[in-house]
Amino acid sequence: MQNPPQSDKPSGKIESLQMLRAVAALLVAAFHLNASAVLNGGYTGVFNLFEHGESGVDLFFVLSGFIIYFTAAQKPDLTARQFLAARFYRIVPPYWAVLACYIGLAVVLAQVLGDASKLPDLQTLLISVFILPYPDHVIIIAWTLALELVFYGIFALSYFRFGRTGLLTAMGIWVGLSIALRVQDLFDPRPLAFLLHSAVLEFLFGILIAMAVLAGRAPLRLPALFLGVALFISYLMSGTLLGLTAGREIVAGIPAAFIVYGLTGLKGRQPASVLLAGDASYLLYLGHLLLFSVLLRAADMAFGFDLLSSSAAMWAMLAAALGVSMALSYYLERPYHAWARRRLKARATRAAQSRTV
Repeated sequence: MQNPPQSDKPSGKIESLQMLRAVAALLVAAFHLNASAVLNGGYTGVFNLFEHGESGVDLFFVLSGFIIYFTAAQKPDLTARQFLAARFYRIVPPYWAVLACYIGLAVVLAQVLGDASKLPDLQTLLISVFILPYPDHVIIIAWTLALELVFYGIFALSYFRFGRTGLLTAMGIWVGLSIALRVQDLFDPRPLAFLLHSAVLEFLFGILIAMAVLAGRAPLRLPALFLGVALFISYLMSGTLLGLTAGREIVAGIPAAFIVYGLTGLKGRQPASVLLAGDASYLLYLGHLLLFSVLLRAADMAFGFDLLSSSAAMWAMLAAALGVSMALSYYLERPYHAWARRRLKARATRAAQSRTV
């Protein structure tokens, strides 16, 4: 196997990006709260500020491209098998645990309401369990996770075999195909549309930022951060990039890229609460819809009160989602990740010993 090039200069872990992970997940959660309130009764409160909060996904995609390359480039002995195993343990079992909770709630509701239509059908279950790049998931935002897993596969097949050049070539082909799909308006076979979603360009943004940082060629990061925040706020308020209407990879992806690039220039330790909120972002992202559903139904049954009719109640729901996610991350997810690291380390040690025998 050809090892990846070793010319990049390691720069250590960038803790400032943890804060961005938490912000991205909160944006998505607030977006869903606002959308639900609008559908529920034409809500026009302060949460309308999050009408375009789906852009948290674009932050995640740029972050993912950055972190995956930044981390792999600093581990010259990392193999494709080890990379994929680490990604599997970090992403899939927690997702399955959250998915089981969603399915369990659906079963309970079906029993209580006597309405089997609340249960997902077999196709939806299979798509969800295997995290396929298809829209019909039990957890409706899991299509983004499916796209993330496709990115991991492309990274593993290209980077660890052909190095940086192979990765850029593979990503260029993926992005080119996604652009061609949009130009030709061929979105109809839905699996193809999701495999070639326009947001794949955002993974490439993250990779290029990581390459620049590792190579020591990353000037003007603080101005880039201010510009990125200003552009991102502009998008949140208008749904455009300074009046430009284009695909999300442009109107949200470019501001997200500026923000990620700028944050890489912020050094120093982050507060423990910020690090924990960043760690909890994955559970918050996956589980907020489930928690909101439980809270809404509980408030309605206990008090006859619609939480979506009050901005204060919606802020409380968002805070509760963050708090529950942080608690679960501290007491369950962190110990799980520690166990997974020990398991992967033991496996790597056994593999190394078998090669030396």
